[in-house]
Amino acid sequence: MATCMRCNTSLNFIEHISRLGQPKVCFTCERQISDTLQRLKQQIMQASAQNGITEQFRIYVHQELSHNRIPPDRTSALLQQLNYLKYLTDIRQGTTVALVKRAIVPGVFPGAKKTSCIWRADVTLY
Repeated sequence: MATCMRCNTSLNFIEHISRLGQPKVCFTCERQISDTLQRLKQQIMQASAQNGITEQFRIYVHQELSHNRIPPDRTSALLQQLNYLKYLTDIRQGTTVALVKRAIVPGVFPGAKKTSCIWRADVTLY
């Protein structure tokens, strides 16, 4: 019989069949994982709206995910969102420089390389 990879309890037949091709997690653990991810997502959105994502908050989220033994395949979207919001916070605070490509008309910026821009052959990127 299969066991839950999170709490090591035996999975019943329904749990085993419903998780074919996926990590074996019992319904109780599945509910805890979903609740934890939802709670962290709400906290991330609140922190971002209030004063931005700090490094301490990022550490807190990683610790919560580790402490609650959330499988890595379930955390990737949350961590991408967290990293993106941290990046935006750093830009707002001036601790990270945003890299932006700017299109200009030829001759405005001497030495700029011509591009193979399909819709505008005269556009230059620098």
